[in-house]
Amino acid sequence: GTKHFVDNFAVSGMVLVAFRLTDPRTGANELAAILVDTHAAGISATQLRPMAKDGEYTVSFDEVRVPAGQLLGGGASAVHDLMNYAAVFTVSQMQGAARQAMLLAVDHVNNREAFGQPIGAFQAIQHMAADMMNAVDGSQLLAREAIWRLGNGLPADAEISQAKSFANEQCLKVCRSAQQMFGGMGFITICDINLWFRRVASWSLRCGTTYEHRERLAAILLDQAGTVRLDHVPSALAVVAA
Repeated sequence: GTKHFVDNFAVSGMVLVAFRLTDPRTGANELAAILVDTHAAGISATQLRPMAKDGEYTVSFDEVRVPAGQLLGGGASAVHDLMNYAAVFTVSQMQGAARQAMLLAVDHVNNREAFGQPIGAFQAIQHMAADMMNAVDGSQLLAREAIWRLGNGLPADAEISQAKSFANEQCLKVCRSAQQMFGGMGFITICDINLWFRRVASWSLRCGTTYEHRERLAAILLDQAGTVRLDHVPSALAVVAA
């Protein structure tokens, strides 16, 4: 099989691989996770050139033999947990990058002058800066809540999807605003703002898009006991809606 967009494969000694495991006796097919040595026979990797310009690879597995002891227990549950941890760690990266972009932009507007004053004195710039801080702090707080719940063994699917769907949009918006504050310089490759924009744009597509996490969040909310289901609208409400 083949895995796409594998981070930092060239400098990794082991990779954690999700795959489908078939029981030869029953024919049952389920998700599982296994640790694989990156130097094992049958593994090949091709470096990609993504927008983020980070170390991503396409990794192919051809009759790779792995000791049974490297198979993680838990089956599909282990894969589910793996994706949850990956998603919340990605949010942490995104908000860190967005915060750095915000700090660089604020420093720039406090020193760049136009019409005899720093451009940070203009109200439009101040509004952008305020929105950037709200987005960055909101992403960080949502990520911290999700991490806290994971660390304490509590259900965290909803909190993780909140954090990822929010950060996907808001952290990218912060980086775009930072580019706008920098003007044309924010779009050239020698400017760090350009780097953070590329990274955040790429990370927003990893471990679940905004729409995927909103879909999961909606399913969690609608499946809670004691709440109003959209497919069970009371007749009085149905008449009003009609």
